[in-house]
Amino acid sequence: MHISSLKLVDTRLARAMSQEELAMACALSARTIQRIEAGHSASLESTKALLAVLGVDILDDPAPTDPQYPLLPWRLVGRQIAGRLRLGASLGFDGLRLVCAAVLLVVAAAKLVVPGQAGWFVAPGRQVVGLVASPPPGAREVLGYGLVPVMLAAAMLMLLSMARVRAVVRDHTARRR
Repeated sequence: MHISSLKLVDTRLARAMSQEELAMACALSARTIQRIEAGHSASLESTKALLAVLGVDILDDPAPTDPQYPLLPWRLVGRQIAGRLRLGASLGFDGLRLVCAAVLLVVAAAKLVVPGQAGWFVAPGRQVVGLVASPPPGAREVLGYGLVPVMLAAAMLMLLSMARVRAVVRDHTARRR
């Protein structure tokens, strides 16, 4: 994966971001952003941080375009589909983490409201985590109310693993200072 310096500058300007703002959102130095925009290669960590904030639009197209061989319409469509699939996969993982975090938060809140129907139940040969109409026969509950802080911590870790959420938290804490 190689970041296109022109696409990086265009995407940054389209989002009305300065190099310093982009550096803060990516947790990189402004010098690193300047170096990448000047055409130098980016490290894997820098590439991952930039992709998380700006998306896959900043990547160089790996297929070379040769003026001798015109770009056929089906190849152009293939490139567009591949780009959308890469973006969809990136957003899909964030969506999955968001759904898992929401489920954990709902179960943690339900444990406080309906403690007998929410939790981690273990029966011989079965385990159930979540909300149940009635616990499985012969099941015992694991952790009890101790499950609430565990689920809250897991949900927060999932949310903070998303670069977009980290950027929002960083911006919010920077404004408060």
